[in-house]
Amino acid sequence: MTKEVYIDMYNKYYRMNTPNLQKHVVHLYGRKFEDHDISVYAEHRVAARVLLERMRDGTGLLFHLKNIVIKSC
Repeated sequence: MTKEVYIDMYNKYYRMNTPNLQKHVVHLYGRKFEDHDISVYAEHRVAARVLLERMRDGTGLLFHLKNIVIKSC
């Protein structure tokens, strides 16, 4: 996949509203893992990335940094 194709695919999924994007990711998941269709691997990865970016709340990293312990040697 070229950079231009990746960016076009990312922009297509980025413009899609969240309910439709969720349905499309579920459909691609079914084709990828249940039907073993290798032609949708890259498309599923891009669509899932966009969906994860929308659903992420950004607290994961803060949680881990609160519990960090630094020991000196």
